Amino acid sequence: MNVKINAGKRKCSFCSKEIIVDEYKLMWHNNCYFHNECYQKNFTESAEAEIQDKHNFLHYVEQIFDKEYIKTKFSMHFANLLKKGYTYQGIHATLMYYFGVLGKSIEPTYGIFIAHIYYEEARKYYHKPKWVISS
Repeated sequence: MNVKINAGKRKCSFCSKEIIVDEYKLMWHNNCYFHNECYQKNFTESAEAEIQDKHNFLHYVEQIFDKEYIKTKFSMHFANLLKKGYTYQGIHATLMYYFGVLGKSIEPTYGIFIAHIYYEEARKYYHKPKWVISS
């Protein structure tokens, strides 16, 4: 929401630089203030990235799971994972870890909810150093 605030100084929640309210129109979102430029850049880029992550994730799910699962249990499992704070990218990476790295097969009972069980293990796998120099 683009607003004009009467007086005072605020800090931009993205760049932490001062916003002189009398001189600038600013963005106000979730009780935070932003420079218009900072808001447009950060919210637009993150929204585009999330859309791309969602597209990649759904494409992967369509390749792995049968249509019956996707029609019935997928939405429920997916909604539960999102409520728990998982991201498209994180769920996708976890499924790739589960099927690709561990070589496990599809568990019809769990479907994508298997990500709940292996999410932390997959995160550690992808964030561990790939090589160590020994002295």
